[in-house]
Amino acid sequence: MRILHCLGSAIDEASGPTQSVLELARAQGAAGAEALLFSQLGQPLPASPGFAHRTFPTTGWGKRLLHSQAMAAAVRTLSVDVVHNHAMWMAQGIYARRARAERRARLLVTSPRGSLSQWAMNHHRWRKRLFWPLFQHAVLAQSDLLHATAEHELDDIRRHGLRQPVALIPNGVDLPDLAALPGNATGNPRSLLFLARIHPVKGLGNLLDAWVELEPRHRDWRLAIAGPEEGGAGFSLAAEIAQRGLKRVDVLGPLYGDAKTAAYAGAELYVLPSFSENFGLTVAEALSCGTPVITTRATPWRTLEVERAGWWIDVGVRPLVECLDAALALAPADLAARGARGRDWVERHLGWQSLAEKMLAAYRFALDGGSAPDFIDRVSAT
Repeated sequence: MRILHCLGSAIDEASGPTQSVLELARAQGAAGAEALLFSQLGQPLPASPGFAHRTFPTTGWGKRLLHSQAMAAAVRTLSVDVVHNHAMWMAQGIYARRARAERRARLLVTSPRGSLSQWAMNHHRWRKRLFWPLFQHAVLAQSDLLHATAEHELDDIRRHGLRQPVALIPNGVDLPDLAALPGNATGNPRSLLFLARIHPVKGLGNLLDAWVELEPRHRDWRLAIAGPEEGGAGFSLAAEIAQRGLKRVDVLGPLYGDAKTAAYAGAELYVLPSFSENFGLTVAEALSCGTPVITTRATPWRTLEVERAGWWIDVGVRPLVECLDAALALAPADLAARGARGRDWVERHLGWQSLAEKMLAAYRFALDGGSAPDFIDRVSAT
């Protein structure tokens, strides 16, 4: 099977969707498919068995949409079984739809990757109201198969009136070698970690408001904040910390690769108080390092409650204060036990190779018909 993945940008290592697409394509190549990734910006990633990556420059007027004349031309030269679009509100979706319409691809698959949530649709709302009828609705409506990473994203897809089959397949995560990690730091001070893009959607403002109340009560803990600040996102981390007069906050900046893994492993507790997540890859990353998690019900992580690997709470400052108050008072051994249960769950359910096989099975179903795999949601004909 020959697959073309279309992605906006492959240079943002802090972006969960970016990493997920790269790993999915690599794993599909390892499973025997021919997976090609087209994206904007940066340097091409090294080839691996069955996987190749090409990057293209943006073109003049289309920088906001990441339009690339070169990429559009390259797509038109290909003949593939599947074109899988991962770019909402970007020109790559137009190229993918065109490939299907002109029969250079037998199948068009689209992964909204959180872009259809109510929070996401209201962000830059005027721009999306303009783009929706111009091109975005057509990309979704003409897709043969849609992909959701969680039940609530499936609900978002159906809420927009899209009735195609939907493959419900989560993102995967690499499992680090625990023996090579530093282990959760249980000295003084203890570490509560936030690691994500510094963006309003991640709920960092709520966390800082909660920390105003918690900081005086939990003097053996420090809050560590890691992640890149996004220019124009309307959130200045230094200003927000100074405005609240917080003292025990460490700003670590962007962390990637081994440094990011070490940060997860060195924290006793990870917190992601997001307003919206289609998956929340950082939650899986923290659990893979044996670190328990607090996140909100705006993420699809009910598993934290079911597996007793952390806490799944309502969005808002008050629920965050109450949960953190209880969690920060727990003994290190209690937190470590939750983290161990989370690591075990990730190992059983989020391996990339099994998820790549599922996606390939979803493609085959959409191409050839037959019995639907049990992870395919179909709208009833009645």
